[in-house]
Amino acid sequence: MSTPRKIELSKDFSSKGCYKAKAEIFKDTGGMALSINIKNETTGNLVASDHFGIGSLNLNEERENWLANIIVSNMIRLAVAVRKETGNEIYTAYQNFITSISP
Repeated sequence: MSTPRKIELSKDFSSKGCYKAKAEIFKDTGGMALSINIKNETTGNLVASDHFGIGSLNLNEERENWLANIIVSNMIRLAVAVRKETGNEIYTAYQNFITSISP
């Protein structure tokens, strides 16, 4: 069962270039949620932020970590692609991925 905590992300997935990700699980009004933030370390700007209701998935801690790393990997690739102006195709793939894992 989910508990509020910061998630240790894999170094392979949590940063690329100037982008760095952070993830945590927190108690939302609808249950437990996974929050992911992508920050541009050069400018200090938050470039992407999203949260996902995960309470109904009933995952153990290991699976929550895995899910966070997969989502972070996709969000960072999207941030880099948008910066390179090739983001439409990747954004569509990201939206399809998020839709497929949503309960």
